[in-house]
Amino acid sequence: MMEENKIKGKNWIKCPNCGYEGEGKKYTRGSLLIEIVLWLLGIIPGLIYSLWRLSNQYIGCPKCEYRYVVKQSSDVKNRKWLLIIAGLFILIVIIATLEFLFTPLF
Repeated sequence: MMEENKIKGKNWIKCPNCGYEGEGKKYTRGSLLIEIVLWLLGIIPGLIYSLWRLSNQYIGCPKCEYRYVVKQSSDVKNRKWLLIIAGLFILIVIIATLEFLFTPLF
């Protein structure tokens, strides 16, 4: 299992649009030219646009440039464990709250 992740790499994706399976490509929305012009006009507009561009980066399909690909790396497996732990934590909080509500004060 660990060898499979080493071979595939961090950005291994499967595209539901064209069926491509392989290394994903990093895309950044917006225009570099607009970003440079905004930086020349002032620091505030340039900074806002740069932050927007950085926050809108994504891993997409290099073949058809489809944005909504399925990641095949270990990140997906780690998210499953995180959801399980979060669910258990929420369950414990609910049980503790119910026990507190229905326990007599005297």
